[in-house]
Amino acid sequence: MMYSYYKPLKERNFAKLRGHEKFFSKIYRKISFIIFFISVIIAPFLKYIIKEANEIENLYFIYFLFVSEVVFSYLMYSKVAIINADQKEYIKNLLHIVFLILKVIIQITILSITKSFILFLISNSFFVVLENIVLSVIADRTYILNNSKVDEIDYNERVNVYKMVKGTAIYRLSNVLVDSTDNILISMLFGITIVGFLSNYQLITGGLASMCRVIFVSLAPSVGNLNVTDDNQKKYKCLM
Repeated sequence: MMYSYYKPLKERNFAKLRGHEKFFSKIYRKISFIIFFISVIIAPFLKYIIKEANEIENLYFIYFLFVSEVVFSYLMYSKVAIINADQKEYIKNLLHIVFLILKVIIQITILSITKSFILFLISNSFFVVLENIVLSVIADRTYILNNSKVDEIDYNERVNVYKMVKGTAIYRLSNVLVDSTDNILISMLFGITIVGFLSNYQLITGGLASMCRVIFVSLAPSVGNLNVTDDNQKKYKCLM
């Protein structure tokens, strides 16, 4: 998706950019609906997936709270991705740090005063949604998404985008199935407590991996921009 944004951003063609964003927004609304629909189907089977399901209060509320985070993030992603494509990842990172600090302060306060795990989770979802809304507003104002005219993308481009989205969706679904299977089996056989221990370990290793990933994520838009705007000779010099 970000690849389709590079050329309109380079040319500052906001009408074309708006056309791409509008098209991707429709795709991600469909994806959000599919995720929510699948989540509703899975919900009745939680008692079989989680060994101590009967001992967990408000299980379904917690489940759909996390589902809502994912769904809402997809609804906002078509605009958030423009910031990434324009090589302004620092805006997203800075905003994330600010909201992370505020979230931690509020969550510590909630746990200290109320001792409520539900309020703790609600505050987490609130900041996830709020962060995405703020990023969406920044994208609207920076790239004039609400006021510019819409230059619709042609049929051939739509077909290519659908192929790319299909491939990306299959790739991500495969990753989720591979990464989540262990936790599901452990939860069914040994209980969610053991899953918690495993998650703590993965949190540490994931944090280290994220530090390395920042470098490559920052390079991706630059490489995409180079591919769109420069000739093959310059590409060869930069990449070799």
